[in-house]
Amino acid sequence: MKKLKITGQLMILYVIIVVVSFVLFLSLTFSRMHSESRELVYDKLGYYIVSTQNKWKNGEKITISTDEGYYFVSGIMEQKYDSETGQLEFDLVEITGASTNIADNLNIQSNMFESLFDAVQILPNQMGGGKGHVTRKPIDLNGSQMYSYYESTELVNDRFYFILALSDYKNAEDVGTNLTLQMTLVFAVALAVTLLILIAWSRNHIRRIQRLEKHITNLPKTNYTEEYNDEGNDELAELSRSIENMRLQILRNEFTKQEMLQNISHDIKTPIGIIKSYAEAMQDKHFIENGPDIIIKQSDILYNKTQQLITYNKLSYLTKDKEFEDVNMKRLIESVVNNLKMTRQEIKFELDLDRVYFKGYSDNYSTVIENIIDNALRYAKSLISIKLRENLIEIYNDGEAIDEKFIQQGFKPYEKGSKGKFGLGMSIAVKTLDFFNYKLSVRNEKIGVRFIISLKDL
Repeated sequence: MKKLKITGQLMILYVIIVVVSFVLFLSLTFSRMHSESRELVYDKLGYYIVSTQNKWKNGEKITISTDEGYYFVSGIMEQKYDSETGQLEFDLVEITGASTNIADNLNIQSNMFESLFDAVQILPNQMGGGKGHVTRKPIDLNGSQMYSYYESTELVNDRFYFILALSDYKNAEDVGTNLTLQMTLVFAVALAVTLLILIAWSRNHIRRIQRLEKHITNLPKTNYTEEYNDEGNDELAELSRSIENMRLQILRNEFTKQEMLQNISHDIKTPIGIIKSYAEAMQDKHFIENGPDIIIKQSDILYNKTQQLITYNKLSYLTKDKEFEDVNMKRLIESVVNNLKMTRQEIKFELDLDRVYFKGYSDNYSTVIENIIDNALRYAKSLISIKLRENLIEIYNDGEAIDEKFIQQGFKPYEKGSKGKFGLGMSIAVKTLDFFNYKLSVRNEKIGVRFIISLKDL
């Protein structure tokens, strides 16, 4: 099955988030709206009572335009003394107004209003005392679940005016349902807007990715000369800048390779030409003094250069597939010095070597030390000194200073030196030490040059 592209993955992720969010939203909204709808019903009942209080408090007829499911009754209650029980009671004197025919709507008769007041639990001691009374609560009226809101005036001349507002549960449920639907609609619109934003955002990023992909594909065709910059500050822009840096590095590497091949060709051409010339002369029976020695010497030069090139290429395949050895660096340096010091017998060697061990491979370290000392012998005037300490090697020669340009470039392969020499020796040393977590630094002294080998993290 073909894998989904990033747009499809984003859409699937978005749908999952939407479904989970929607379920959580509905569960929270449903319970919240049930409570909120009850409060809204009470608020509406109370608002109608307050908006008509100037009339019902004076016993006037009220007419209220209400929504279906709301009922309002106002009237007069009178305090009477019951001689049989010896207690004060309140009787319904009259109904002064109603917004609807409450007797028909609630299936009750006017003589049942006292039962209604009892259901609302408006007791005589609550009504009396010369104070108005306000109460609100759910009640069960003739099997109908209702919300009630009641308010009365003060008791004056054994009478007080009242208003009773009612609403059934179904109305409250409808209010809650409507609120839930409204909130759901708002949520759905918000999700739709975010989906459109997500689609626009993803398409923009997909186009940027496609342009970057096209650029990467075309790089080899354009020989890495085509520049690409992505405007922005996000990770995709950072990736494009990294690719651009890689492109520039490849260009530099290609230039270095071309330069290296030219230098190698030039460096190898000389000994080959000399060998060929002397061989042809000898073939023509011409006597050349020391001819065989010269051929052997040039063959050695050619062999050494070939070996260096092979060694440099081998470093690309150097791996840590076998455990590092503990290399006795004191013994290794002494062996290398003994092999090289005869090439220039006038050069004095001063050795200050502790018995220390470096982690790595003996053959590779031997090549590094040999290349650095060989370079020192090439430029030294009279002295080479070597100091060996724990994770530190210093090789000093009293020759001329090295051009800072070559120090900063880190000894590029086959870089032409101050004496017109081409070589891989120092490049091999740098690359090998890097593999073993060491670094090679060079410092021009007041007189001479010092090569320093040390751990990277020191």
